[in-house]
Amino acid sequence: MKNILCLLFFSIIFFTSCQNELTERQLINKAETLLEIKPDSAYLLLDSITMADNLSDKLLARWCMLYGKAADKVVKDMPYVSQLLRARAWYKKHGTPYEQAQIGLFLGRSYVEDREYMKAMDAYTQALDVAEKVKEYNVAGYICSYMGDLYELKGFFQETFDKYNQSADYFLKADNKRSYALALKFMAQTLAFEDSCSLALDYLLKADSIVTCLQDSGAMFSIANGLGNVYSLMKNWDKAEYYLLKSLECSVSDIAPTYSALSELYMCVGNFDKARLYLEKSRIPTKNQLTPISNLYTEYEIEKKSGNTELALSILEQYAEKADSIYNTTIHLDVVDAEKRYNHVLLLNENVRLNNNNLIELVIIIGIISISLLLGIVVLFHYNKKIKCFMNKK
Repeated sequence: MKNILCLLFFSIIFFTSCQNELTERQLINKAETLLEIKPDSAYLLLDSITMADNLSDKLLARWCMLYGKAADKVVKDMPYVSQLLRARAWYKKHGTPYEQAQIGLFLGRSYVEDREYMKAMDAYTQALDVAEKVKEYNVAGYICSYMGDLYELKGFFQETFDKYNQSADYFLKADNKRSYALALKFMAQTLAFEDSCSLALDYLLKADSIVTCLQDSGAMFSIANGLGNVYSLMKNWDKAEYYLLKSLECSVSDIAPTYSALSELYMCVGNFDKARLYLEKSRIPTKNQLTPISNLYTEYEIEKKSGNTELALSILEQYAEKADSIYNTTIHLDVVDAEKRYNHVLLLNENVRLNNNNLIELVIIIGIISISLLLGIVVLFHYNKKIKCFMNKK
């Protein structure tokens, strides 16, 4: 009798959970098939699962892994920390070392989005340890790169450079030439910010030769743009112009910052006509929110050097207003993001409460059914006993 009741209890829970996750499982399967060919569609499918916290640990872990990869491709935020912590716990028990390292990387990045920098570094360190032990060099390279980003955010020059250097070594071991070249670019960028432009140039020229062989337009744009900026810092205007124009030849969408850099270059050499031309070209939609404000300052410099003092002062006022606007917008977005994450925590707590209530209701229902079955069996037993006694008396 006891075994029958237990079997009934677990059967109800199993079939209920399977039915609830059927739609989500189908969406996740569809997203997985689209991830490489249509990452934006894959992301939208995964993002449409609004109650991911209610998934089983196994399915949530899979959702987090695919969501993180899709978000990477379309430049969106990672899943929430609470979701990734559950995913990491599941992968620690059931996943491969690669999956453990990859989900640890996503967790670290989610912590960064929450501005929990110490926890982010701890997650990165654990993930890197897993990747290094099993020689997963490619994911180790990405982990080191994001660790470098975090050090850069905190202003630690030497640690930033060392981590980018380490990421380059891992990408080289993984034979990931594109990422190796970009790691060299990050190293050069770090050096350029510390006024070590000559050394930065060596790394960038090496990276340029690699991406030219690969004929990767996105990487070629990034490296050529970096070379143009470093040559500008060195006041080698001819080579700066050459590489900035070369970067425009690559088929990439967000070219407004390059037009802006060219405008500043021509302003510095006194070619105000070309400076105005490229300034006008730079006034196109861009993902870089600093480009419009940079344009205003360049325009101010152009008009000031051209002797148009009144116009220059008017533009300077616009520049100040724009700077304040961007600052206020950033603060607003931070508040909105913080509110969104806080609401997620509230929703998660509410889900836990509702699940507990549902479980209690389910237990009560099963209890009532069990008692009813037990009473039915008792009644049936007594009825059969009476029938048997009656037959014996006959």
